[in-house]
Amino acid sequence: MDLLLKVFAEMLQSLVTCIDVCVHEPTRWLWSLIAEAFTPEPDIDQKVAKFCKDGSGGLSNRELLDKLYFFLGILDSKAAALMQYDGIILAVAGIIIQSHIENASLLNAIKYATYCTIVSILFCLPVVGVFWRFLAFVKPGCSDPLAVELHKIKRILKMREFAYQVAWWLAVVAGVMLLLNVQGLIDLAKKDADHAASASGSAKIENVR
Repeated sequence: MDLLLKVFAEMLQSLVTCIDVCVHEPTRWLWSLIAEAFTPEPDIDQKVAKFCKDGSGGLSNRELLDKLYFFLGILDSKAAALMQYDGIILAVAGIIIQSHIENASLLNAIKYATYCTIVSILFCLPVVGVFWRFLAFVKPGCSDPLAVELHKIKRILKMREFAYQVAWWLAVVAGVMLLLNVQGLIDLAKKDADHAASASGSAKIENVR
């Protein structure tokens, strides 16, 4: 029995290793390549030092890395909140689409708001993604072991700021389109309410008969 468990554990470990290689390595390669397209602020080190120490002294690479991860955590929280908002918009759109919409303007607004919301969610995904293992680029044997990690994280920060801003504007556009057609939404709700009342009245008449 112990031998079977050992063999099963080894097979499972091999499977996990294979999946990890097939998923992790392409993901790290792809997002490392994309991140290189984003140039970080040239004076970001000095800005972070001002933010952390009121302008006195500098920061070690370790302290700088901690602060950059802190900023990434803020973006992660904001992207998660934005995706919740996008989810609400999609739920509202789904409920409205189930109704019989005769107003062409309202139908187009719902359609394009849905498109914007879905793309907004897609732009949020890189903000909350895990592209490689934490400290994957730290080189313990080098004179500056955090140099490569900082190089990557600075670019990832810039990329995630860009992705979040695009996602936020798409969410705003979707909300504005619905807001501009709020009268159509009110009319549709009244129509559905009248239809429901009429159906209820007809059912009561049938019961009396």
